[in-house]
Amino acid sequence: MKPFRTWGAMFKTEKLNMEKVRIGLQQDHASFQTSLTLQITKLQDDLAVESKVMDALARKIEKVKELDTKLQKSKKRVQDLLSEKQCELALLMSPVCSLISLRPRTQ
Repeated sequence: MKPFRTWGAMFKTEKLNMEKVRIGLQQDHASFQTSLTLQITKLQDDLAVESKVMDALARKIEKVKELDTKLQKSKKRVQDLLSEKQCELALLMSPVCSLISLRPRTQ
């Protein structure tokens, strides 16, 4: 009977040791889950901030594109007006140039 008592005591000790290991693993698991949850929450917050920044940047890019389009149209209009004025000036100068070329040169 003595061997059975020894085995019983040994199994009881092993059971207690296993229970300690189980409790330690549960605590480690709970700690890991808490840490993981905090990290996921931080990533979600960072993503939300990044998303807002990207949205604001997209709006600004769109505004810059609109302003660039307006600028290009304005530049084209200025070039057209300059060209038109040059033509008008050439037409106005044409008679003067003809008179100058008909006038006899004095030496």
